[in-house]
Amino acid sequence: MIKVGIIGGAGYTAGELIRLLLNHPDAEITFVNSTSNAGNKITDVHSGLYGETDLIFTDELPLDQIDLLFFCTAHGDTKKFMESHTVPENVKIIDLSMDYRIESPEHDFVYGLPELNRRRICNAQHIANPGCFATCIQLAVLPLAKHLMLNSDLHVNAITGSTGAGVKPSSTSHFSWRNDNISIYKPFTHQHLAEIGQKGNIKLQALHNGNDLLAKYKSNAPQEQKVSSEDWMKKILSSEDSGVGISGTNDPILDMAMTTFMSLMMLAAQIDSNDEERQKGLISAMAANRLVDLTSLVPGMRQCTITVGENGKTVLHAESGTVKIDRELTSSEMNRLSLILGNANLSEESKRTKIAGMVTGIVATQQASQNFEQGMEAESQQQNLQRK
Repeated sequence: MIKVGIIGGAGYTAGELIRLLLNHPDAEITFVNSTSNAGNKITDVHSGLYGETDLIFTDELPLDQIDLLFFCTAHGDTKKFMESHTVPENVKIIDLSMDYRIESPEHDFVYGLPELNRRRICNAQHIANPGCFATCIQLAVLPLAKHLMLNSDLHVNAITGSTGAGVKPSSTSHFSWRNDNISIYKPFTHQHLAEIGQKGNIKLQALHNGNDLLAKYKSNAPQEQKVSSEDWMKKILSSEDSGVGISGTNDPILDMAMTTFMSLMMLAAQIDSNDEERQKGLISAMAANRLVDLTSLVPGMRQCTITVGENGKTVLHAESGTVKIDRELTSSEMNRLSLILGNANLSEESKRTKIAGMVTGIVATQQASQNFEQGMEAESQQQNLQRK
């Protein structure tokens, strides 16, 4: 049984949390802290829990008696508490405020969106619960970000039925204001922008092709320098959260395949366009599909592409009209490709010519092999007919 403590027990969030925990088969509430309601029954504040519990609010903090601590405090109060109190190391913490949602070297809280950080959450000691609007937006756009499909500004209309600002009333949270009314809440400067754009695919997409799409919504933020095509390629391929993540494998063979793939990407992007913005767009698409189109490199080929699989295997797909091949490049061919692309004494044009010659040679060898096999098969069929 997990023994749970709650700090900030008088608010809306705490009321719903208590309801969930009372009905959880593996949880037991040890204390609910509220300095303003100490000694009062929980049902005096959360009347919807009548008949569910006889618990009483306390102003004490028996942290040594619990396994898990929830903070249901106002924004800013969790951080103040953590700075002024010592929580036992064995006690896990889940913070429902926004104090630790932005990951930082200054703390070890993990951003608690399971769809994004499931494995990290399982091993985390401290978890920051995501914001409501941030959650609904991320669940909608994360699949698009994973496939690098957020190619322009993203506009979201999100509406809350009441208020997430807590139990304390304000001039815009009364029924007479809220009823049959819609109020615009922090347009273009919402605090959840930083939360949404801090991590993984969305962070890379917010830097679409190296350009920060959120920059115009950020106040007092330093202007980011423009990213070159090559730097953008390195960034998108090396990020462990990018949804691509095909570099830095610690396997020399796989790393050679990835390095070769990166060089081919850069070469193909430069062939297709001299415009850097266009090049970065092509790099994003190639990285997402793990595919480099070399058709323009090889005259006479209807189609010629190289793909890299999850296992690092590099596969050549080529079609000349008379022959079609789909096969993994051998270690010797990969070494040759790597030597060509890594040769600083060769011009870009020379590299293209040598790669075109190499691919043409592979296709010609494959075609000769197919012709030989077909000839042998035809000869065998002729001999069988003669025997009959």
